[in-house]
Amino acid sequence: MVSNKTNHKIDEFIFYLGIFFIPFDNLFFAPSSGWATISPIILFCYVLLNLRHVSISYKAILISLVIIILSLFNYAFYTPTIGGVFDCVSTLCLGITFYLSIDIFFIKKKNSAKMFLRLIFIAYTIALVYGLISLLKIPIFESFRMHLEKRYYYSGRLQFTFTEPSFISMHLYGVILPCIIIFKDNVRQIRNLKILLVCYIIVTCLSGASARFFLDTACVFVMFFIKWFINIKNIKRKMIGMAIGVVALVAVASIMLRQGRFQSILNLGIYADASLASRFFRINAIIKGFLQDPIHVLFGFGIGNTSYPFNMGYEEALLEYRNPYLDEIIALRGTTETSFFCGHIRIIADIGLVFYILLILLLWKKTKGSRMLFYLVMYLYIQFDSYSFYTVWLILFYGRLYKMKINACGTNKIHLMIPERC
Repeated sequence: MVSNKTNHKIDEFIFYLGIFFIPFDNLFFAPSSGWATISPIILFCYVLLNLRHVSISYKAILISLVIIILSLFNYAFYTPTIGGVFDCVSTLCLGITFYLSIDIFFIKKKNSAKMFLRLIFIAYTIALVYGLISLLKIPIFESFRMHLEKRYYYSGRLQFTFTEPSFISMHLYGVILPCIIIFKDNVRQIRNLKILLVCYIIVTCLSGASARFFLDTACVFVMFFIKWFINIKNIKRKMIGMAIGVVALVAVASIMLRQGRFQSILNLGIYADASLASRFFRINAIIKGFLQDPIHVLFGFGIGNTSYPFNMGYEEALLEYRNPYLDEIIALRGTTETSFFCGHIRIIADIGLVFYILLILLLWKKTKGSRMLFYLVMYLYIQFDSYSFYTVWLILFYGRLYKMKINACGTNKIHLMIPERC
């Protein structure tokens, strides 16, 4: 008979394994054809092993029931596809189980955040070193990459161990940065993560791997600079900070403008870049589809039915498309896929504008202790739409921690170190 101590060690191992694999989302054996990750699946297994610790509030159950009933009603107007519903529901479930896994591990089992943060640091350090070695184009290592990676880029574009270069922003500003904010009182581990984050930023900027990363870095810098500027009361320090901020922005802008992609976008518009044009086409088509059925915009087209407004607006958006790269656009005609690279648009299409506003208000409430987390998630999901990615679930978890911290002030402190607001 297996002892409780052994069970506990097995549980811990599975959880830590799932956390360790977070940066490695380009593995050939991952089941997804898009975001090739295995961490959510491992953490799903962790939750299954700890079902007795799962507690779901009546509010969450009520919201889920309303969304299900609303979707069933909408399916009478827009017939769902099995693939679309499965993709949407499965990714949402994996996102929820990620939230439940960290809730069980930290809140229910009262484990320390130190090992969690160490693993994040070690895993992302390995990913950084892997990326640096990939820049050297060593034949043996390239052969290893070809067998290991689901999406292999030989062209020299740096992607570390992530699905593709555009995922760099999501990992740095959607995983590492939220961890720095949420667990900031774990001084030693957070210091290491800050150093690692700076190293990633420098390497990525120098490599010029991702045009999106330059833009995201500039926007995140502006967010933090504005926050710092508002909080600083000393006029002299404000002036010095403003000067440093201007110099930093000019430096980033000069690097961005040296990139051919940015130059062409500035000179010729959003359709000058093939990647940006194809992403914008998707969003533009869905918006035009929304305009054809404004009633369903309010209450959604049903879970997994994002393709309906896209197909409704496809032809009109195609008339505005101005890029010679058409293969991807033509392949999307009549599509039933559910991913269109904008989380805000996807939520509105699935469950409607009314629920979207309610979710925004919920996020605002959950980020009372750090508004920067709210601004981060709102910005990052403009160009990202996976329901199972970690960012939004980390932030919801922060909201739970913050509420517990407020309730615990003056009584017992919880094990996790989060920002003091008492």
